[in-house]
Amino acid sequence: MNTPTAQKQQPHDQSAAGPVNVDTHTEGPDIPEGMSKLMYAAKYGLLTPLREQLLTSGLDVNARDEYDDTALIVAARNGRTGIVKELLQAPGIEVNARRPLGKTALMHAAKNGKTEMVKQLLSMPGIDLHVIDKYGRSALMYAEEESHTEIAQMLRDALSAPR
Repeated sequence: MNTPTAQKQQPHDQSAAGPVNVDTHTEGPDIPEGMSKLMYAAKYGLLTPLREQLLTSGLDVNARDEYDDTALIVAARNGRTGIVKELLQAPGIEVNARRPLGKTALMHAAKNGKTEMVKQLLSMPGIDLHVIDKYGRSALMYAEEESHTEIAQMLRDALSAPR
């Protein structure tokens, strides 16, 4: 018998038996109480459940969790490039949403050396390259501090390009 419990796997690995079914597991050891299905999918890189959540009518893709993060910020902070790509296709996504201390998804991607994610974010209309967090740092500064030279150059090029 194939029960939902038997189908569960580690959240970061979708390759074994398929993705975790977030619709049948809303609380407990897999999804902490208070964490939305969207945030869980964004954090652990679960593309299939994320797509299903994005197709749900009335879903607020910019909803905030208990830490005041959006799904885009959660995905960027956790290095989930595929999730960021999916979220950027959602109508109304706030690409410049900020954490309480001012960090954006672009800052997380730049700091973490996620070149493809930075490219995706830079391609978005309205992306603000001039955002400074509460520590006085920009995405470019984070890339330079972490010696992500390719990302730093991409950001310099974007900053100097006419918008």
